[in-house]
Amino acid sequence: MNTTSISPIIQASNLSRTFNTEKQIVPVLKNISLDIHPGDYISITGASGVGKTTLLNIIGLLDTEHDGDMLFSASRIAIVFQEHNLIKTLTAEENIALPLFAMGVNKKERIRRACAALSQVNLLEKNACFPSQLSTGECQRVSIARALVTNPDLLIADEPTGDLDSMTAREMMELFSSLNRELRMTIVVATHNLELANCATQKYLLKDGVLQKIDTNNSNQVDVQIECSDIPDTTKSNLVPQSPYIS
Repeated sequence: MNTTSISPIIQASNLSRTFNTEKQIVPVLKNISLDIHPGDYISITGASGVGKTTLLNIIGLLDTEHDGDMLFSASRIAIVFQEHNLIKTLTAEENIALPLFAMGVNKKERIRRACAALSQVNLLEKNACFPSQLSTGECQRVSIARALVTNPDLLIADEPTGDLDSMTAREMMELFSSLNRELRMTIVVATHNLELANCATQKYLLKDGVLQKIDTNNSNQVDVQIECSDIPDTTKSNLVPQSPYIS
């Protein structure tokens, strides 16, 4: 889908982010610019600790300690984390309905929308199950349903397949592709998973603090660049304090 003629819902211009260590300032992001249009499906790959989560958290308004400009026309942003972060004492349906409760949606409508979101991730029959009764993959699907229930303009996913086995990870890939293709949902995902990265219609590499667009006509480019994941994780170590925003 060509979205370049549509006004972006997110415009990031010259984003920079640094973290203080005991001895120096570590630049994590360097003058990054990125436009996100309705219907885009963007993947961001790169080494562990390079700053993928930092970038996603800036886009998702979780990190405001940055230089550069962010312009938003998106009214609602939802985030799926690598850890599903479900509340153990709530059922799948109740976990999904929780954002709607915070929005003041009435109980009947909360239940209806939670069940609809569960259907989208093929888990309606698990609506009354607690997280302890679900597999890791099912918990992650519930967390995706929780993000979908608010009908977001933008879905951000941070390593959504990181803790999943290959079969379940493939199901997640198919789900994201389906959401983008059938619902035209705008998705930005950070991942080490080469297959998931290649599902996106726009692919980027974050390396040395710089965001580089990957040539989608060069099928080998992602394969080569993703091998940078064995680079030492310099942005996580010796941070004072340790930041939760570093990927």
